Amino acid sequence: MRLLPPSLLLPLAVVAGLAAACSDESGGKTSPGSPERIVLITLDTLRFDAMPGIHADKPSMPHTWEWAQGGRIFERYYSATSTTQPSHATLFTGLHPWQHGVSHNGAVLADGLTTVAERLHAAGWRTAAAVASFPLYSTFGFNQGFDEYRETFNKGETEQWSGHEVTAEGGFFGSGDLILKESLDLLDHLGGKKQFFWFHFFDAHAPYGDRVEGYADLNPTELIRRIRQSGGPPGPLTRAARGAYDKDVRQMDRELRDLFARLEADGIPTHVIVVSDHGESFGESGSLGHGKRLTPEQIHVPLIVKSPRVKPGVVSTPVGSIDVNATLLSLAGLDGAPAGSRDLTSDAPLEDHPVIGMRRTYTKYSEERTDGSIHKITKNDNRFYIVEDGQLYTGNKDLVSHEDDELPISDTERTARYSELFGGFEQQLLTTGSEELQDAETLEKLKTLGYVDDEDQGQ
Repeated sequence: MRLLPPSLLLPLAVVAGLAAACSDESGGKTSPGSPERIVLITLDTLRFDAMPGIHADKPSMPHTWEWAQGGRIFERYYSATSTTQPSHATLFTGLHPWQHGVSHNGAVLADGLTTVAERLHAAGWRTAAAVASFPLYSTFGFNQGFDEYRETFNKGETEQWSGHEVTAEGGFFGSGDLILKESLDLLDHLGGKKQFFWFHFFDAHAPYGDRVEGYADLNPTELIRRIRQSGGPPGPLTRAARGAYDKDVRQMDRELRDLFARLEADGIPTHVIVVSDHGESFGESGSLGHGKRLTPEQIHVPLIVKSPRVKPGVVSTPVGSIDVNATLLSLAGLDGAPAGSRDLTSDAPLEDHPVIGMRRTYTKYSEERTDGSIHKITKNDNRFYIVEDGQLYTGNKDLVSHEDDELPISDTERTARYSELFGGFEQQLLTTGSEELQDAETLEKLKTLGYVDDEDQGQ
């Protein structure tokens, strides 16, 4: 498993030394009538190594990384999957994709599910969100429980995505400066003593370099075309793409700096969770982009919890998306987190149990890798993962492999256990189902982003 090198991790002693400065005499607790707010910030497509940076002495996100030192950093957090909608659905429901039914992009979060925003709203919290891309548009049900839901975008001229007509005002996604503006405005005007905010930033997502360099076409599909056209090794092009990605990440970091400064200046006891929905591949294991694999680069992502109630530190116990839901409920003083999820605010050592998730894609799908090979993915080619004993395993009832390769592992006992486990997930998914917005035109949009290929490719 490719984890972040130790030189890039904050020393535990340094973080522990910050605890006293970040706690108060009351232990961070607020009285029932005092103001309080919870802020969830989701950073689309941010890899684990993107925040501290790949060079230990030069963070890619220096402002966010410095801010994070006063919080609890989870160095082994795994997203529910490698695409936006399923991961966010798990964050908000505390259920796995095969339980809530949003197992792939293009599905709708069912009205019958109860989100954390609905739980907080019912408990008297005012709720508001500013989201940065069409996959989280209200059409897909992610606005459930919010008093205000901002979804006006300013970039990405496109008409189709995942089989749906892009009806969002202004384009397909919003730049970080727009989301910052919307976020600050919501902080100004929401009202109420108990407040829950969700702010979503999309800057790290392809096209790479569009925030800083103005590129409009530097995305995985275009990179594969250029690699194929050049006939040379993919390294120079994938490194250039990573460099453009890092520039966008640094720009997003500046917007987050301003948001953090505002939250601190308000003087209201504030609990902040910063988390990525999935990562991004830049040539590792021959892949580019996200959504097609369950490699560490696509599911091992950042998570920081910073709160007056939480002692700073670095946690190495593996955690997952369902734990974020339990943590949000705990910060709000609410019980009833879904079974299997853990409250990440506790000072007690976390119970070490496996983290699980899945990848499911679309009706017709294939991945072209940097070596030119085509890997077909069919509608029922679901792949699950489990992190256990310090390793990542993926597969289904017919195959169990290490990480995300296609070779079966030799451990027969582990293979039998995981095959049975993954088969059970598959059966649960079949009974759960999901609502699909049938808008045939929008597949074209998804192709532009590199999520699906032409109908006949790889067939």
